[in-house]
Amino acid sequence: MAKAKKKHITEAPPSPLSEKLQYDEVWISDIHLLSDYSDPRLLLEFLENSEIKKLRIIGDFIDIWHLQGRDHAKVPEMHARVLDKILQMAEDGTDVLYVPGNHDEEFRTNGHFDTPVRQGEENPYQHSDDYLGEFHGITLKRKHIEESSDGKKTLFVHGDGFDPVLRKWIYEVGDRAYGVLMKANAALNGMVPDSRSHHYSIARAIKKGVKKGVKVKLAKIFGQEVGINIPGVIHNFEEKAAASARRYNVDRIACGHIHAPENRMISGIQYVNTGDFVDHCSLFAFPAGGQEGQIVHWPRLRTELGFSRLPKKSDPK
Repeated sequence: MAKAKKKHITEAPPSPLSEKLQYDEVWISDIHLLSDYSDPRLLLEFLENSEIKKLRIIGDFIDIWHLQGRDHAKVPEMHARVLDKILQMAEDGTDVLYVPGNHDEEFRTNGHFDTPVRQGEENPYQHSDDYLGEFHGITLKRKHIEESSDGKKTLFVHGDGFDPVLRKWIYEVGDRAYGVLMKANAALNGMVPDSRSHHYSIARAIKKGVKKGVKVKLAKIFGQEVGINIPGVIHNFEEKAAASARRYNVDRIACGHIHAPENRMISGIQYVNTGDFVDHCSLFAFPAGGQEGQIVHWPRLRTELGFSRLPKKSDPK
């Protein structure tokens, strides 16, 4: 009789923190769980070492595009642990709100989520036209506007509507090229000893190398090369996002989509892009006690806090 395969459970390295980091709010986007290039170890480490009152997930959290034609039952352990952690946070009282993006756009349709609100409670968001439903304490909305911890009115939207590349097949070509970069990035970081806390990003290095407007050739479609002027695309995206915020009469817009963390003023509007937890491993956070919101690069912060090595991977991709 064949022996049952033993389930591999990976324990995180011991935390050097005597107490958890405290945040009034944390905003994340572009985790791309269940995709080949998603590596959620650092996100799980951040969440397990933080106490968060409000968590805002601004799209592309689960990458449904990559599920087509695959065995949906095979969920890598670390991916499942991130999902379990966020569900546990919602159960424990964290206000978790999820605005789907283009990679999880199927969730933008009503009817996917019908988990009832806990007895005796009312979901304050359910009367909005953008309300999509609730899943085990996590509220889903197409877009969301609220007053943030600093008193500013913030519009939360993933941002794919601001992308000039509108056709999904173009998205997918760029997505495949990005996937190749991320696999190469994972291979490079896999050669770094576990004792190193450094996290190198090939994609980020490429972005830095094209600041002067060099076109990046992604692929060939029908015999024609597709080039993207990355600085131009990012600038156009940011300007469109700020214009949208003005139309909604808010102080700030928070989005993701382009994997380019940023926090700056554009014609009187605060533009925040949380970046991603694939390449930059970045987020936007308000530390507890009324402190100002800021971009947090977790690989850098974890080194400053004394984390000695990256958590080990538990599943081969």
